Amino acid sequence: SCEYNQLTSLQGAPQSVGRDFMCEYNQLTNLQGAPQSVGGNFNCQHNQLTSLRGAPEEVGSGFYCDDEIKTKYHIGEYYSTVLQAAQKEASAQKIEAMREKLTERKEQTVEKSQQSANNTLSQKPQKTSFAQQLINRLKGRFHS
Repeated sequence: SCEYNQLTSLQGAPQSVGRDFMCEYNQLTNLQGAPQSVGGNFNCQHNQLTSLRGAPEEVGSGFYCDDEIKTKYHIGEYYSTVLQAAQKEASAQKIEAMREKLTERKEQTVEKSQQSANNTLSQKPQKTSFAQQLINRLKGRFHS
């Protein structure tokens, strides 16, 4: 986080942050250079923001900015709610895609196991019991 540093730019900030990203109490006028993916809260309050240009595309929890900028862009809590809903939808899609991959892998594994078992069975000579061998020999003697 980079709060309380009198920053005028977020250039050079990481593009993805797994937790909160706090850049409040600086001199920022826009959010260019901000991480585009934030796993927790994104807080840009107490700056001189005139634009939300560069704001993160994904925010895991809340998006916090000053009331003036919320009013200017008519975002209020809506922005945060929309971001959360979009992230939940994306997460649900990712989970479903992972489930599909796992199911596919499981099916492939079962299929390979069955093929391997079939190959093993077809390669092994059929074992016959001692009694069956005697019967076969006797059949051969009487049918000759």
